[in-house]
Amino acid sequence: MEERVALYWAEGGNTARLHGELDLSSRTRFEAILLDVLECGEGYFAVDLDHLDFMDSQGLHMLSRIRDRSTELDRRFFLLCSGGPCAKVLKIAEADKAFDIKTCHEEVMERNSKECAVYDIPAESMPHRGMKGRQDGG
Repeated sequence: MEERVALYWAEGGNTARLHGELDLSSRTRFEAILLDVLECGEGYFAVDLDHLDFMDSQGLHMLSRIRDRSTELDRRFFLLCSGGPCAKVLKIAEADKAFDIKTCHEEVMERNSKECAVYDIPAESMPHRGMKGRQDGG
């Protein structure tokens, strides 16, 4: 499966849904996109891991960097993970001590899907600064 990030914008914040595999070979592409979205947005920033097929320690390291940058920007950061391969990695790493992890996130995604545009971004491409201005779908 191709690595990609689907972005859901809402008034209260935004959610990035990751697809594919988050490992050493893809981490820098995912991180560049997430940091750009984080810098451009406001409110909460959630990363949805439920659609990843695989995540290793490089993925955890990237999520830590995103969390730290969210803190610097005074944005609430949390992970959405209700099961699957990522849930196993988070459990083994005892990530609940380092991250706010929501296991039941239908309310967040339902609110987002009703109130915002959705962008699928190939992980190979780098988003440009000012992505927030692209909410109109253009």
